Amino acid sequence: MRSLWQTECSFENREPLRNRIHVDVAVIGAGLAGILTAYFLQQRGLNVVVLE
Repeated sequence: MRSLWQTECSFENREPLRNRIHVDVAVIGAGLAGILTAYFLQQRGLNVVVLE
């Protein structure tokens, strides 16, 4: 059985980062905990990137 986000979300391959980016927080892992952490940090005004 696959989770809802695996069946409902489209996953696109992204190009690797080629330039430096500046963020307040880098969240490693886009699972439920990582996504929720990024969401709530962003809601508090932080600039967040999620890396998978």
